[in-house]
Amino acid sequence: MYFELVDEIYTRVLAGEPLAGYKQDENQATYSLWLDHEDYFIVWSWSAEKIKRFVDAVGYPYDGAKARLNDKVIFFKEVDVLNDVVVEHRERHIGKVIFIEKGVPVIVCQQGLLVLKEITDANGKMVQINFRSRFK
Repeated sequence: MYFELVDEIYTRVLAGEPLAGYKQDENQATYSLWLDHEDYFIVWSWSAEKIKRFVDAVGYPYDGAKARLNDKVIFFKEVDVLNDVVVEHRERHIGKVIFIEKGVPVIVCQQGLLVLKEITDANGKMVQINFRSRFK
């Protein structure tokens, strides 16, 4: 969509056509605030799908998605969504590792499961996660 919009504007500018503008209707306006250091921490009560979109959206050149594990900050570089399973008392277990599949941790989210394919510490070193771990 962005490409089409830029292409249309560029074509009009090259052709010398005027660009039409209009005043924003403040009653319909929405605002997206700036992000600071704390806004890059994952909200584990989100669905696995939303967390994946967040990880993808705030990667390089931004600060990157992150979470706390044992008082250390862990950076999430690549995650994927896994088919959900029934988790008893799910609300108590959000952010916990439920499985380690092929050496890769799977985390319980509010809805769905999240596979942590690439996670690093603050120095960019790959991090190994134990089964009995909880992200905050």
